[in-house]
Order: sequence, then structure tokens, then C-alpha cells
Amino acid sequence: MPGHHSAPSSIDYVSAYAAGAADVVSTVAGSDMGASVPTCPGWSTYDLVMHLGNVHAWAASILETRAEAPRQNDEPDSHRSKVVARWYEGKAEDLLAVLREAPADEECWSFSRAHRDVRFWQRRQAHEVAVHLADLRGAREGSPTLPGSVTPELAADGALEVLEVFLPRMHGRGKPAELSAPLLLHASDTGDSWLLTPVADAAPQVRPVGADEDVADATDLVAAPAAQLMLLLWHRLPATDDTVTLDGDRDRILAFLQGPLTS
Repeated sequence: MPGHHSAPSSIDYVSAYAAGAADVVSTVAGSDMGASVPTCPGWSTYDLVMHLGNVHAWAASILETRAEAPRQNDEPDSHRSKVVARWYEGKAEDLLAVLREAPADEECWSFSRAHRDVRFWQRRQAHEVAVHLADLRGAREGSPTLPGSVTPELAADGALEVLEVFLPRMHGRGKPAELSAPLLLHASDTGDSWLLTPVADAAPQVRPVGADEDVADATDLVAAPAAQLMLLLWHRLPATDDTVTLDGDRDRILAFLQGPLTS
């Protein structure tokens, strides 16, 4: 049965993915392939681009068959930046063609039991390319930032994806979130808020909170603009960043933010 999505219906994931992939191509063409990526310890820029291109190829294989597919491990012919950029562009364009043809509501395998449709992959690849584009920009400029093509609405949805897709995935892998008290996450520019409540032997319960709702159950608070909140949950931004507000038990909040959230 096709999965449930709480993401805003106005988000055009395919266009967001296409814009992000095009930005990756131009960024890679002017980058040093041997440069380290601070937000991906042990990876060079080349490693990151190879990973991203193979993720796109894996997703395309899944969408073509609607079934689980093996991971891919292709490589460019050389480490020259323009060759790597062309290699990545080919992988990205192959996926884009499949994404444009596949009906969003059609059933499809995914690694999230709650999201088994094509839309899952539209969403996942839009956010995958955004996060790794931030990594690439960080390798070149010193700090990871999302490009202007990632709207606050899209970034807020990227934060929500972590909560409703990756927290359950990590719990299933034996890496539960370090959440010991109710926590409210708030995207200050979009107004989106989610209350996370710990559940014994399960992933945290995630509930959207209305703008006028009094959340008496929220013991702790994390607030930031949507782009920074998304990067924070992906461990791309430190909780000490000036854009991030923490209110409550700081040690408890940091235990959650620095714990296993995505993989």
C-alpha cells in the first residue's frame, strides 16, 4: 500500500532535485577532487561525488523496477574535476528521466516501511543532493550551506524527513535516538514545529504542532531557521551556531542532537 507522507503537497521534489543536481555539476567542475570534506570525515571531494552519483544510480534502478536493487559502485574514468563532473551529470540525468516518468503515488520499494511509493524517492533524492551540495560548498568555502534553490519550505521538509524516516530507520538498526524527555523542534522562519516524545523500545513519537498550540509537554526546545535546522539534524552544523537556540536541559538536548539521527 502506498506510504503516508506528511510533507507539504506544494513541494516539487523533482524540480528541487534537478536544480540541486545542476548546482552539484557546476560546483564539482571547479573543485579540487583531492580536497577533504570536513562534514564527511575521511572523504575527499572525489569520494563524495562518487557516493552521490552511485546513490542516484541505485535510486534509478529501484524506480525502474519498483523493487529493491543492489547498491552500485561505479567510478569516473579519472579524478580530473571536469571528468568527474560529467560522470556525475550522467548519473543525475538518468535518475531525473526516471523521476519525471514515474507517477508519484505508484507503489515502490523503499527502506522506510511507512513510505512505499515513488514520492519517497523524489523526496529522498531532493534532500540527498541538498545535503551533499552543502558538504561540497563546505569543502570549498569552509562551512556547509544550502544553496538558494533550497527554499525554507523544502529545508523544513528535510528536517521532517529526518524525524519520520531516519529516526525509525536508525532505531531498527539498533541505534536509538538519545531522547529522554519531550523535545520541541521549531523552524523559526517557516513556523513549522514538531514535538518529539520518547517511547520505550521504539523510535520517538513525532507530532506536528500548530502555531497557536500551547505545548505544555515540551521540556526542551531547539529553534533555528529551517535550513540550519535541517543541517543541524544531519550533523552538518554545530548546536553552538549563532542561528541555533537551545532552551531547557542543554546536556539532554545535545545528547539527542549529537546522537544517531541519520544514516
